[in-house]
Amino acid sequence: MQFTYGAYRSLIRILRENDYVFADYITCDDLKKSVISRHDIDYSIEKAVELAALEAEENVKSTYFVLLSSEFYNLAAKENKDKILQINRLGHDVGLHFDELNYDDDCKKNVPKLILKEVQMLEDLLQIEVKSVSMHRPSKETLEADYDLYPYINSYGKKFFKQFKYVSDSRRRWREDVVNVIESGNYEKLHILTHAFWYHKEEKDLYTTIKNFIEQGKTDRYYILDKNITDLKNILGEEIK
Repeated sequence: MQFTYGAYRSLIRILRENDYVFADYITCDDLKKSVISRHDIDYSIEKAVELAALEAEENVKSTYFVLLSSEFYNLAAKENKDKILQINRLGHDVGLHFDELNYDDDCKKNVPKLILKEVQMLEDLLQIEVKSVSMHRPSKETLEADYDLYPYINSYGKKFFKQFKYVSDSRRRWREDVVNVIESGNYEKLHILTHAFWYHKEEKDLYTTIKNFIEQGKTDRYYILDKNITDLKNILGEEIK
């Protein structure tokens, strides 16, 4: 499978041809054969918006997990907050992507409490209902903990890793052939994690995707400064972009 929007549309088609119904973490229980589509927003909100719009065109509902504290985007900034709300208006759920590495060892003695606190902060910030949580860079302990986060759903709970067939494109590499998994007929419940960051109109390899993202950061920083420094164009000139 290529990492292009065309290939992603084909994946949606293949799922439907094999009688999978797109569901969320709640409605999946009401369906005999269902797929949960999940996306972690690790680096780029803009790429997540692009994929969310594509899915809306295909009448697919997914869950987009957003970091409350990220070195790549400030969720409290109006522009970023508006983009996340746009994803929600497109019909998708927005969940918390929890990063335990933001906390020291003493704090991590009660991870569920930290998660619930962040969920509340995310709901207050976005003024929308948050239903579920996924983990970012989870430790082995967290992966095995099966945290009870009621009334919120732990997407890393045993239910969604044991009762569902879980496949992921983490680090731009499918651990298993996702099309073969879908077409095998062996699984009634699928849990598919994809990262919008890896997908483009045309195929780009791992190196190019990351290199372009780094280079784009220069332009992004220019426009942010332009909003905050009067007459930036005359200070630096256009060539800096």
